[in-house]
Amino acid sequence: MKPKKRNPTKGSSARHFNSPTNRFFIKVNAPGVSTLVGMRGLRDYVQDDDLVQRMIDRADECPDDVYVRKLRRGMTIRFYAK
Repeated sequence: MKPKKRNPTKGSSARHFNSPTNRFFIKVNAPGVSTLVGMRGLRDYVQDDDLVQRMIDRADECPDDVYVRKLRRGMTIRFYAK
């Protein structure tokens, strides 16, 4: 069974994020997964555009080189400044 394709003109998948997202390397650690992702991959893992936007805003404000966010799902997301 193939996953459904997103319609880019409908729903939350068409959302544009406020911050330029090429400022970070984004690493996702979850049970069975440890990989670098882009914005699309992060949105697919988290599945909540508002949460993704809040994480990006906080990573922009963070004075350190790394911003770490741990979710209840057992997922850890790290934003590394370029």
